Parts: sequence; C-alpha cells; structure tokens
Amino acid sequence: MHAQYVRVWFLAGLLTLALSIPLAFLSPLAPTLLVVGVSYLALAVALGLLPAFARRDWPSPVFAYAGALLGAAGIASAPYPRAAYALLGASLVVGAAQPLALLLSPAWTSAREPNAHTSADGAALAAIGLALAGALAGGLLLVALPRGLPNAALVALLLACALPAALAALLFALPRAEGAPLKGATLAYAALGFLALGAGALAWAFARPIGASFRTPVAILALAYALAVTALLRVERPAPARPLLASALALAILAALALLLATLYDAPNALLPVALYAHAALALALLGAALVVASPLLLPGRAREGRWRAWSMALLIGALFLYTPAIQYGRGHAPALLLGAAGLALLLWGLLPLSSSARPAMRRR
Repeated sequence: MHAQYVRVWFLAGLLTLALSIPLAFLSPLAPTLLVVGVSYLALAVALGLLPAFARRDWPSPVFAYAGALLGAAGIASAPYPRAAYALLGASLVVGAAQPLALLLSPAWTSAREPNAHTSADGAALAAIGLALAGALAGGLLLVALPRGLPNAALVALLLACALPAALAALLFALPRAEGAPLKGATLAYAALGFLALGAGALAWAFARPIGASFRTPVAILALAYALAVTALLRVERPAPARPLLASALALAILAALALLLATLYDAPNALLPVALYAHAALALALLGAALVVASPLLLPGRAREGRWRAWSMALLIGALFLYTPAIQYGRGHAPALLLGAAGLALLLWGLLPLSSSARPAMRRR
C-alpha cells in the first residue's frame, strides 16, 4: 500500500513535468506547471518518509488520487489560466493535508528499535514539516493569486517545499547508507531555519512588493544554501547519486547568483525567469538524488543505469547559460528551451523505472 500511495504522487510529478515541455512553447502556464510538477515529486518524497516517523501506514491511495485528479483538472484548464491556477493550488493543498489520512490507520505496536541516527532523523522530520507547510502556503497562494501573478506561490513551492523535501530524504538516507551518525545535524537545522525565513520573506516581497526588500531574503537564502551544502558534504555520498549531488552543488551557486542578479537593485528585473529555472533545476537535481538514494524505502523500483544522471544535469545547466544572454540581448529563447527540454526528458526517462513494481533483474558478472 505504501508503494502504491507514493507512486501516485511520483507519477503525477513525472507526468506534469513531461507536459510542461511542450507547453513551454505554447502557454505562459508552463513555468507554473514545471514548479507544480517539482512539488508533486517533493510530496512523493516527504509523504513517503512520513510513515517512518508517524509509525502508521497509509490507509489507501484514494487520498492521493484526490490531489492528482485536481491537478489533472488544472492541466486540462490550461486555456483558462485563472481556473488552472486555482485547481493546481487546490491539488497542492490536498497534498499538504495528506498526513491527516494517517490518523485513520492504527499505530504500530512494535517496539522502537535503538536508533543511532536520532540527530539526522530529527532534522529530516523538521524538513518534512517545512516541506508540507511550503506546499500548503504555495497552494493557497496559487488559489488566491496575489496581484494576479504566481510569483509568490512559485517561491514558496520551490524554496519551502521542494528543497526541504529533498533535504529530508538525503538526511534520512545518507547516514544509513554510510552506517555512521550525521556529523552536520546542527548545520542542517540552521539551513532549514534560514531557508524557511528567507523563503517566507521573499514570498512576502513578491506578494506585497511596495516597500518590501529583496536584498535581505536573497542574502538569507544564500546563507541557507551554504549551510545545507556544507552539511551534505560531511556525509559519504553513494556512487549512484554523486553526479546529481555534484550538479546540485554547482546549481546551488548558480541559483544564488541568478537570484542576486535578478534582484540586484532591490527590485525584480528581466533576469527573474533565469532565477526561477535555476532553482527548478536545483530542486530537480536534489530530488533526483533523494529518489535514487531512498528508492528502496519510497518506491520498489530502481533508477536506470548509465550516464543519464550527468548528461541530464549538464543539459539543464547548459540551457541556463543559453537562456541568460538570450534575455539580456533580446534573442530567441528556442535553443535554450530545446536544450532544457532535452535535459528534463532525459532526467524523467532515468527516474521512471522507480515506479515499477517488478523486481530488478540480477546482472551476471
């Protein structure tokens, strides 16, 4: 039942991300669809880890289907943007309310086993709480749509939902893979605190820009990224996740720099879409690494073998370097969009086997 439940949010995220590729050339709703797809993957990770802390099983995947169906209705309403925003936001609100369904299941009666990863698990639980709060805030902001723009909602979803969810899975799975306690738990707590503070302040600045400051939230977020990267560098990284985590390190620097340049004069400028796509790529890299590392717990399948982890991130980073001068000099965006679409499609192709219920085949030596 657990795998069936997580699979609903996982496939909803992959499908939404896949549909954002053709819509990038056809509809202004594409950036929102991209961020919502990332948020669905974040919900799959956060909600997949939650039963380990709540000590209860998911009663039925029906509750996940409710959010996925609202999201499908929002995608179908793409010709009517206001209705699409409201339905997509409602699907995220339903996703954030999913922990209530755990109360319908009985608590586990087995005794708790001694755990050497208490500090890492505490930080992971705090990250899950922040991810669910970010999904709720982002969903409500999409429904309300302050100033008629989704900017504040996208900030909440990327910074307060997707990034904490990925960090939660990495904090939970990496110390267990290494077989040693997490050394940077305090850094992880500090990173989560600054991430929540910076994301809230930046979302407020986009919702109420008159008299708001953008410099302070950007500085706080840069500090949060530095602390999170330092905490992750202090644990051993499994070989399958190293290309994605290395790309996430590079993207954390690029995303912070892009956000700084997009608000250089304490107001958003033409480079704001670059900051959005840089943070979406960062979230995808971290969520991909989290799904690869925690796949035995979240989903029964296994990601594809091969070089797709490195190539997909290389294409996404290359698209950012093509997109920035295209905006600055008024050139066409098609080459950057095509390169980014290729990288996103390759990433989805590599992650898709995670949803398979078949056991991976044994390879001969």
